[in-house]
Amino acid sequence: THIAHHVANGDIDRLRPQTGLPLASYFAGTKVKWLLDHGGPMLQADWADAEKRKNVRFGTIDTWLVYQLTGKPTTNENTTYNVGGLFLTDVSNASRWLFLNLETTQWDASLV
Repeated sequence: THIAHHVANGDIDRLRPQTGLPLASYFAGTKVKWLLDHGGPMLQADWADAEKRKNVRFGTIDTWLVYQLTGKPTTNENTTYNVGGLFLTDVSNASRWLFLNLETTQWDASLV
């Protein structure tokens, strides 16, 4: 809840016109903010590097499943995940992230 209060800056309804949601720790956006601030040196280094930042992804289980089912096995024999899949979700899950503009049904850069 601390991160939600910090982001809200005293106004939990600050993003409600765009997202339809109050700023609260229940929604994924505040959890992503916390991870970016406290995610350890590897995540923070990737987030600080503009080129590596393009590869930082957050999602729900549906996003992971689509990515795995549409990707190809990695060429690294020490891992068992897929690469190059589609990274997407449906609007009902996206709306719960605090990053989706309800009017455009698109990710809103001003919210992210």
